[in-house]
Amino acid sequence: YDTKDEMKLYIIEYDDDGETEYIAKTFTEFLSKLYVKNSQSRYPLESGTIQKLEKKLKIKFPEKFIEIIEKYNGGNINGKELYRMKNGKERVFSGFLNFNEDVEYDGFLDTFNNLVKYRKPSFPKKGVYPFSPKAGGDYLCLDYRQNTENPKVVYFTHDTFYGEEYETIADSF
Repeated sequence: YDTKDEMKLYIIEYDDDGETEYIAKTFTEFLSKLYVKNSQSRYPLESGTIQKLEKKLKIKFPEKFIEIIEKYNGGNINGKELYRMKNGKERVFSGFLNFNEDVEYDGFLDTFNNLVKYRKPSFPKKGVYPFSPKAGGDYLCLDYRQNTENPKVVYFTHDTFYGEEYETIADSF
């Protein structure tokens, strides 16, 4: 939700009053509050994995992103927490891809390579990297295309027209 260029994130709880609860100003703050309560790592992150990925992709992940992946690699939240997009749509934050190498399901590199292969020209070979799967083939991604030092968080929608598939969630992780 954007009010006067300020990003606000929400958890939506459907109670009798229909109230929404404001919880964070940044995506990182939002994630930290969710994970303290609800998540756990499904797969211990193998030593050196993040550094290998950074070298292979020629990028530097945000420090807070690395901290969260180290704690919650492949973790999920049971699909109860939602955030509101700028257009008012609500989305579920369900967790993270598995960043370990050679994983069979929901692996970061396999997901990235499949998006590049099957979603051309929408998904570029460089610059956009998925980290959280969404329902129906959509992903939250880090977008380095405009800022290689501080990537945006974008929502990639796989079934929209070319040029309309990314929506900015936050200006930085």
